[in-house]
Amino acid sequence: MHSPSPPQDERPDPASFQDNPFLEVLLAAVCKAIPSRRDESFVDQARRWTEALAAMTALQPNTRYQWYMAAEVARKQFAALHSLALYQRKGASAKNKQKHGLDFIELTKAMQDALLRYDLLRNQDAAP
Repeated sequence: MHSPSPPQDERPDPASFQDNPFLEVLLAAVCKAIPSRRDESFVDQARRWTEALAAMTALQPNTRYQWYMAAEVARKQFAALHSLALYQRKGASAKNKQKHGLDFIELTKAMQDALLRYDLLRNQDAAP
């Protein structure tokens, strides 16, 4: 059973669906940089890719360089989340827990630094 099509004025602009090679390469690189987890399915991994792309677009980048910086923020965010998941994994030795905990702190700081650089860039681009 098909739902009725939305009226013409509610449909997205077809021009918004045109290929953008820069964004395609950038988004593919971000998705490749997100490590997979041992126990996750492909659907779980695809869901995390979608979350990473949503995190990038939430920063509302406008220029190519802003998109690049937003991708860096998302990549670092998901690296920090991965180290947190490793830290919280059951059965991890105390030594591994400590290592992953320190990694999480370091990666979180790197993500915050990337976010600050992104905010500075956005403010510079917005200045007259």
